[in-house]
Amino acid sequence: MGSAVQYREDEDWELYNDDGFVVKRKKRRLEPPATVPYLSSPTDADQFQDAAKQQRIERKRNILLKLKTRYLTEIHHWDFLSATLRALEENALEHRRQ
Repeated sequence: MGSAVQYREDEDWELYNDDGFVVKRKKRRLEPPATVPYLSSPTDADQFQDAAKQQRIERKRNILLKLKTRYLTEIHHWDFLSATLRALEENALEHRRQ
């Protein structure tokens, strides 16, 4: 069977491991930063930088809160499994004693 994808020699490719599934994909290129609209004064530039910094801080905060929630959920899950295992072990010990 022929491949529907044609490769060009001038393109850069990389091997990507997705949880044990290895594929060859085109390398991602970093895009240059978006151009800043014309700013009339230095204070506008400062305000723009402050707004961008505030957005980065808020995005980082939201990501960390999501991660915290995920970890807490996982901890509660493991606590439940641990308590269930302890209860099963206690029941097994009681049945051995009888």
